[in-house]
Amino acid sequence: MPSYTFDFDRVFSKDEDQASVFSEISKLVQSALDGYKVCIFAYGQTGSGKTHTMMGPEGGAGCDGDSSGVIPRSIRQVFENCSALEAQGWSFNLTACFLEIYNDTLRDLLAAPSLKSKKDGGKDEEKLDIHHENGDTIVRNLTYVPVSSAEQLLVIGAC
Repeated sequence: MPSYTFDFDRVFSKDEDQASVFSEISKLVQSALDGYKVCIFAYGQTGSGKTHTMMGPEGGAGCDGDSSGVIPRSIRQVFENCSALEAQGWSFNLTACFLEIYNDTLRDLLAAPSLKSKKDGGKDEEKLDIHHENGDTIVRNLTYVPVSSAEQLLVIGAC
């Protein structure tokens, strides 16, 4: 089995607020908008605050305002950039998918209810698989939906 070496750009303390975390993350969102591949990896024990950091306070109350998490703030940054470029004559077609990886299981969080497995509430695990194509990592059979605004995407994402 191959071994890998990992580096961390930054580790945040429990005392840092959502705005300070996003000030660091926003640079990665901009890099993605510039065409680079980026990954924001939230790792930790159950109950350590990953969902709070990514979404905001429990119940979706953090989807606007100062308590927004990384995901709602990133979505707004993407759409703000699109709006600025549309004012210069650009046009965009945006699609979204929501994928969860939990205990080595891929879950399509947008799968239609008729396709959901009784076991986990998502598509059957056998239907989602990862493969590499032309230098890209692809998840086959993942649900993509067209989106036209940050608000629409935040609702789809159960924010």
